[in-house]
Amino acid sequence: MKRLWFAGIFLIIALLACSYEQYMVKYTYIEINEIIDRALDTDSTAQKAEYCNEISEKWDKRVKTLTLFTDHSITQSADVSFGTLKSLAENNSENIDDTLIETKSELQQNYKSSKINFSNIF
Repeated sequence: MKRLWFAGIFLIIALLACSYEQYMVKYTYIEINEIIDRALDTDSTAQKAEYCNEISEKWDKRVKTLTLFTDHSITQSADVSFGTLKSLAENNSENIDDTLIETKSELQQNYKSSKINFSNIF
């Protein structure tokens, strides 16, 4: 009987962890993606730099939690893109748009690879 209780508790913990992972990945994707879109829509380099700093701050807050649940290689390559974005923002570089598009792509790849589907389960 103790084994059944342990199995039930373990199953509940696993389902809660899975739900939390899905929430964090989706929430991070939606929130940062909206800021990237706003940054791409603006023409001012100074305003783009502000958006880039905001994106980097939000990513830095969530990257450790995302690394716990998602594929490390995808999260690490996205982390490199976010780091590049921060350095370009500090230098007010002209290549911010290209890096924003690349960062958006990395974030989307992280989101798609973390969705629940048969290939992720099996």
